[in-house]
Amino acid sequence: MLIFKIIGISFVGIVAYGFIKNIKSDYGVFLLLAVGTISLILISDHLVGALTAFSEMSTKTGINNDLFSSIIKIIGIGYISEYSSSVCEDTGCSSIAKKIQLGAKVTIFVMSIPIITNILSLVEGLI
Repeated sequence: MLIFKIIGISFVGIVAYGFIKNIKSDYGVFLLLAVGTISLILISDHLVGALTAFSEMSTKTGINNDLFSSIIKIIGIGYISEYSSSVCEDTGCSSIAKKIQLGAKVTIFVMSIPIITNILSLVEGLI
């Protein structure tokens, strides 16, 4: 299973980080980024499958492609901002991590307005 590969790579990265930070702490950040990148590469195949499934659902249900695209972008913003803020926290920059999280929340809020408007139009049409 994919999750066990990711956990294994992460544990190896944590142990290596423990050794490296005592010897040369500057390289620890690069190790953390490498472990994160490897995890993202492993996840990418499954992500493509999920996007394909969402696309098929959109086609079958007749959902507007713009709305589908907005939903996928919102999900992507959530994941990317979570990953980026985690990297910032790992490097000791928690204040920057919080700014990333706030920016992502505001962006998601703004991007969700057309979706909410569309849902309200559907409800209005049913009434």
